[in-house]
Amino acid sequence: MVKMEAFKNLIIDEFRDKAKGFVATEFKFTHSVNIKIDKVTKIPLRNDVIKVKVTFIDKDFNTLLTNTLSFENNVLNKTTAKKMVNVAPKELENRFNVAKKSIVSLIMDEYMERLSDAQTKINDLKSYYGADDGIIPHEFKGEQVKRLKEPRPEGIQEDIHGKTKSKFDM
Repeated sequence: MVKMEAFKNLIIDEFRDKAKGFVATEFKFTHSVNIKIDKVTKIPLRNDVIKVKVTFIDKDFNTLLTNTLSFENNVLNKTTAKKMVNVAPKELENRFNVAKKSIVSLIMDEYMERLSDAQTKINDLKSYYGADDGIIPHEFKGEQVKRLKEPRPEGIQEDIHGKTKSKFDM
């Protein structure tokens, strides 16, 4: 994470003059793939793009500045590189390449969290729909209430007939 902090600090140094009075920053990383056809050889080329969105926030939680840096195949976008004033574009590229493993790990964690959320929603929907295990189809069963499997409080047991009984120590 030290490598990541050095990368973030370099970005903050670049935009420090434009975001005077900031007290916090927020970084978001995204990955996308673009397919471009080489003009000379007509061969399709895969371009991996990592976008770094940085937001500067003041003490009243107002957004002072939002900017996006785009790294295409580990190289800073040319238009962004020309606009840089306080930091050398090559230095930022070098810091990006050093922190690339951490950046990819952050993006992967976010995607895994989204995947887990989607899987939970799919499982809930499957549970809601249920399986055709009876004679009457689901369309004609009416309201269905399902109990959650909860651990019983200590001292309460269920007997053979499904009735709940309290047990007391004497």
